[in-house]
Amino acid sequence: MLLFAALFIVGSTTVLLYEQQLGIVNFIDSSLGGTNTPSMQGSYQESGVKGLFIYYKPCPSTFTGACDDASLYRLAADGSKEVIVSSVRNIPQSPVTSELLQPIEQSVGGQYIVFGAWAYGSERNPMDQRVWVYDTLTGQTIARANVPKDSVFSPDYKYAANPVRKDADVKEIQIVDMASNSVVKTVDARESYTFVGTNGYDVQMRWEDAKDLYVTEFIIDTNNIEAVREIHVTLK
Repeated sequence: MLLFAALFIVGSTTVLLYEQQLGIVNFIDSSLGGTNTPSMQGSYQESGVKGLFIYYKPCPSTFTGACDDASLYRLAADGSKEVIVSSVRNIPQSPVTSELLQPIEQSVGGQYIVFGAWAYGSERNPMDQRVWVYDTLTGQTIARANVPKDSVFSPDYKYAANPVRKDADVKEIQIVDMASNSVVKTVDARESYTFVGTNGYDVQMRWEDAKDLYVTEFIIDTNNIEAVREIHVTLK
């Protein structure tokens, strides 16, 4: 009888340890994009981009570092969740720090998503220029570049036009090739002119298509700021 009781205790302890280990393995597998059910309940909430939602999975209390993860969803017309990214940790070139990729913009139609990286639950540093451009159709990161938050992306997200701010003014626009993270063209305002609009901060830029950018130039007089012309820039 005592032997049976001892065997029962040992067996129960073994099963408990196995279940604990399986829970840890399932969590790690889920964080890496696996199919197992995560061992910890996450939280589902809106991201900072309209139409995109995040399901966040925190680290277990005994884990530290880059062990949390998140899935990215859209809501279908019937209210069901459409998984766009099952694991942001699995996005190519994703950071391996405690920072987590989180969406900051998506293209019309939703093929491209621009991500920034910061600790979940905190605010993105407004000076942080790091962006990742992810193609939801191929599951690949098509660009990893450094551009300011007021950049305007071409429709195919291969280029970004960004103002170069100096002494509260903008005299230059840089066009960055996102794949190479390099400036491929600059646009300069004429002397006594500016690219800063009537509110004293915004720059008016628009992409007509993937190769054609239009930038509005302004003239400053003692009374007001007036738009003068739209500069057309064509990329080869």
